[in-house]
Amino acid sequence: IFESRKTQTMIRGVEFTSESYLRDRLVLSEGSFEAMQDPRGLILSAQVARKLNAEIGDRLTYQLSTLTGQQNVGDMTLVAITPDNGLMSGFSAYANLAYVNELLNLAEGEYMNFGIYLPSLEGMDRYADAFHAELATRALVKERGGEEETRGMGMGPMAMFFSTKKSEETWTGVRYSVTTLNEMLSSVQQIVAVLNGVALGVLLVLFLIIMVGILNTFRMTMYERIREIGTMRAVGMQRRQVRNLFLLEALFLALGGAVAGIAVAGVVMGVLSLFDLGTNTPLF
Repeated sequence: IFESRKTQTMIRGVEFTSESYLRDRLVLSEGSFEAMQDPRGLILSAQVARKLNAEIGDRLTYQLSTLTGQQNVGDMTLVAITPDNGLMSGFSAYANLAYVNELLNLAEGEYMNFGIYLPSLEGMDRYADAFHAELATRALVKERGGEEETRGMGMGPMAMFFSTKKSEETWTGVRYSVTTLNEMLSSVQQIVAVLNGVALGVLLVLFLIIMVGILNTFRMTMYERIREIGTMRAVGMQRRQVRNLFLLEALFLALGGAVAGIAVAGVVMGVLSLFDLGTNTPLF
């Protein structure tokens, strides 16, 4: 909330002194990470800042629910703004973990969601299964991939992650759930699979058209060189040798075109890299 304007966003608590992964990848169009030394510092996306008409240095009020469901209010100072990089850029704001935990009535060092980043996406589910099995020996954990994950909620893992709807299940104490990116984006993966299938079909049709064009081109080339072929056969060349001659010519043309294309692409990329595409430009 800022002055008379309101909007909704997700605040992510961050340990800015230790979480170098985020600092290396989060681009700031205004402000700096050093300003997050303010315990109540806040980083917003440009999209949310525009909705609130807020600028660097403005103090914003946040209304939220604590871990146990009580309403709470806190205030933060806008110290940095991230550029709009896509549809999802407006859903995340960043604040110091200690103050976020204070607003949520969480103890220092506690988390509502804890993400583990792997060097590679390969083996993600295998590592998650091993982590789940180890965690299950120490705490109460939901079963992975079963109906228990969404029973009574009517939603998938992604919707559950962002939803404030309470589960109809009951239990005593703290309960954990292990979810991978594959499970979070399962519906998106289905859409991507369909798009990949359509793209593959278009690609095959394109290849067929190109092959027919190349075939016709070489056929015309051979018709135009009938006398040359006849002369080569007359001096003793075999049919196989003449055929190989044309195949080698096609091979060298293809290799020459590929090398020339890569060279030209490298030059163009090198020239484009000389220009600074600012964070506020559409090309960014």
